[in-house]
Amino acid sequence: MINMASKKPDELKTLIANHERVGKTDSDRYRAAVAELASRNSGELTLEKTVAVITAAAKRGIFISYKDVADGNGAAANRVQFRIAKHLLEVSRHAHKLGWPMISAIVVNKLHVVDGKMEPKTLAGFCECARSMDLEVGDEATFLHAQQRAVFQAAKEGRLS
Repeated sequence: MINMASKKPDELKTLIANHERVGKTDSDRYRAAVAELASRNSGELTLEKTVAVITAAAKRGIFISYKDVADGNGAAANRVQFRIAKHLLEVSRHAHKLGWPMISAIVVNKLHVVDGKMEPKTLAGFCECARSMDLEVGDEATFLHAQQRAVFQAAKEGRLS
């Protein structure tokens, strides 16, 4: 992968915006810039590791917790708890640009790993992210369930890679 570590945040943002403007979001350079910027914005959480953790869970057909995401990044959950929500929204934006469903839909509170529900505030943030990407939301709970089904289906079909 291309090393973006020497780039300043504004340089990364410009590179990302330019690639998005011309529809080159499938390039290695674009992906490297997005991963680097997400990593910097999320502290110990990295886009690449989080995507890997979520896609592995999706292939198994299970919901995972925020702690599972932190663990998959080798981060202490209590050190990233205030950054993880923003990080997951960045992950979903990245997934959307790749033509994937919002993969963070299967990351839920530990109490809901069995049923896949999101707490009201979390669901509102998830849906606001979707709206910012011009996705049609309608009923928020229905939208969440549709995204969750889409994530599991895409994983089953091998489209999350």
